[in-house]
Amino acid sequence: MSSSVISEMEHMVPELSYYKDKNIFSPAEIEAIIKKRKNFEQILSVRPRLSIFLLYIEYEVLLERIYLKRAKDVKNKRNYITKRIDSLYCRAQFSCLGVEELFISHLEYFLSVNNKEKIKEISLSIPKKCTGSLEVWLRCAFALRSIGEVEGSRILLQRSLRVLSHEKNRIIEEYIKLEEENEESDSSRIIEVLRKEIGVECK
Repeated sequence: MSSSVISEMEHMVPELSYYKDKNIFSPAEIEAIIKKRKNFEQILSVRPRLSIFLLYIEYEVLLERIYLKRAKDVKNKRNYITKRIDSLYCRAQFSCLGVEELFISHLEYFLSVNNKEKIKEISLSIPKKCTGSLEVWLRCAFALRSIGEVEGSRILLQRSLRVLSHEKNRIIEEYIKLEEENEESDSSRIIEVLRKEIGVECK
């Protein structure tokens, strides 16, 4: 067993002890978790492939759903699996450089669990790594708006207009859509300015 696998297995000891102490998973289930994770880690230690990372993440997401269902009445629930999923995404991004779908999937995961701190962190960092992707800029802007980060979402779209000037019309159309769907006190003024930019008659 490689040192990296040993390190990962040692790192999960407090998590597994927690599951045992709280009777969230049975001893047999804990053994199955250990076996599954060990298999994934051994494969990744030899050849870190995107497909394996995605299968590993999928397994952890399913495990988290079971955990949350069983730990419904447990006080001070721990977020071990959430941290593991985050770590797996980061490892995958490091090993599989430039895979845009990984970044989007990472963001979508935290949107699904409504972790506002991570949504903000990832939404602000992804455009720096996928500068040329309009879809990334738009998804991150809409994600920020969904958690009430109004100025952050607007700043991203304004930056995207500078970086992707050839996509000006599409960005402005999406900007207008964002303001219409998430109206603020100054949205009508912003929409008016944006429509003038692309020559659309104000309603």
